[in-house]
Amino acid sequence: MIVWDSGIQAQITIESRSEETVREFTYSARVVHESAEGYGEEIRQEHEFQLSDLSEAQERIVSKAISDEHGYRVSQDESIPDSFDELVEYFSGEETVTPEDNTADSTVSGVYIVEYEETNYWIEVFRPEDRNETSNS
Repeated sequence: MIVWDSGIQAQITIESRSEETVREFTYSARVVHESAEGYGEEIRQEHEFQLSDLSEAQERIVSKAISDEHGYRVSQDESIPDSFDELVEYFSGEETVTPEDNTADSTVSGVYIVEYEETNYWIEVFRPEDRNETSNS
């Protein structure tokens, strides 16, 4: 019988029993920087690159990505424009912000920090590799 401080009573009955191995995890924390601002600056220094010398079509894509709350998207029934693929090439030689992005696969899809027109942006790029490819079958 269990009795809480409020006077409520309960009884627990075990109707069946089984044995299971329970994994135990240990987490620890460490200080990586004295302030969020300092850490942000360090991340920018390590990962930020400048997005410049864009074509007009590429600038329209970037402007749409900045101004639209959903970013720049191409629907499934549309072909990905060449200007988008050319823009994505800017990201191909850059390192993503999170380590798991760097090891996921060989695509450019991932999270980046860019400077565009003197403003810093956190960019999520997703470029499916199988879009726009034709099949000969």
